[in-house]
Amino acid sequence: MNASAALKDQGTAERFRFFLSTIKLERDEFLAQIDHAITKSSLLSILNGHRRPSRALAVLIQRIWGFRADFLLTGEGGMWQQHESLDSDIGLSSEEKDIISFMRSSVANAEEIRSVKRKSEIWTQLFARTQVVLDQLEALVGSKHDGLRNAYPVMVALALEDALDAAGHFGQYTEHFHEKRVQLLVERFIDRFAVELPRQLLQPDEYKKSMDFIRPLLTRLKEERKLLNDSLKNCEQNLEAIRQLDSPLDLGGAIHGAGTVNEQQMLLVSYLQSRLQHRIKRIDEATETSLEYQQKRKANKISAEFGVRLSDSQINIHSNNQPSSN
Repeated sequence: MNASAALKDQGTAERFRFFLSTIKLERDEFLAQIDHAITKSSLLSILNGHRRPSRALAVLIQRIWGFRADFLLTGEGGMWQQHESLDSDIGLSSEEKDIISFMRSSVANAEEIRSVKRKSEIWTQLFARTQVVLDQLEALVGSKHDGLRNAYPVMVALALEDALDAAGHFGQYTEHFHEKRVQLLVERFIDRFAVELPRQLLQPDEYKKSMDFIRPLLTRLKEERKLLNDSLKNCEQNLEAIRQLDSPLDLGGAIHGAGTVNEQQMLLVSYLQSRLQHRIKRIDEATETSLEYQQKRKANKISAEFGVRLSDSQINIHSNNQPSSN
C-alpha cells in the first residue's frame, strides 16, 4: 500500500469512528444492527485504518442511519442525508443553516461544535447560579434587616469571590479541553509520520532502531493522555459541585433566629468567615492540582524530546549505512 492510499484509509477510519460515536452504539451493537454483514475482526481493521469498508457496507449505513456513503468513503459532500425540516426556511435563520452546514462538512468540525455545545451548557448552568446570587445582592439594598444591611460590603466581596471562583474553574476546564485537542493531533502526527510511514520507508533493521528511540515517547504520550483525561474529569466534577452549592448569600433562618441585632451581626460575621475560609481552601487545593499538572507536563517536554530523539535516530541510521572509509 502506498502512502497516499494509507492516508485515505486513516481518514475513512476517523470518519467511521466518528459515526459510531455519534449514533452511540458499541461495536457489538452496531454489528447486530447490520445483521453481522461484516465480522468483528473486519470492523476492527476498518476502525484501525488497515482496510477500507466496502461500498455495500457504506450504503447499508446510509440507508439505516442516514450517514452518507460518499462522505464515509471519501470525505466528500455532506455528512448526513438532508432532511426537509432542515432545508426549509421554517424555524431556521441563514446563520443557523450555515452552522449546520459547517458541522456536517467534516468530522473535525462536528467534534468542535459538540465541544462548544458542552462548554456552553456548563457555562449557562454556572451563570444561572451566579444570577441568583446577584439577585440576592440587589435585594439586600432594600432589606429591613440591620445585620444584612450592615454586612452589605462584605456580601459584595463574597458574591464577587463566588463568581470569580466559578469562572476560574471554568477557565481551567476550557484550557484542559484545548490541550486535549492538541494532544490528539500530536498523537496522530507521531503515529502517522514516525511510526506508520517509516515502517514502509525503512528496512526492518532500520525501523527497529528508529522505534527504539521513538517508543519512550509513545509511552509518555500515553501517560500525558491519562493525565489530561483525569484533569478534565476533575474539572467537570468541580464545576458540578460549584453548580450545586447553595448561594453564599443564602443565610437561611439562622440569622433571623438570633435575638438582638448584635447577636445577628456576630452570627452573620461568623458565617461569612467560615464560608470564605472554606472557599479559599478549595481554591488553594485546585491551584495545587493545576500546578502539579503543569509541572508534570513541563517535565515531559514531549515535543522537544521527540525532535531530538527523531533527529538522533535518523543520524544513527544514516551513519550506520555509510560505507566504511577503510
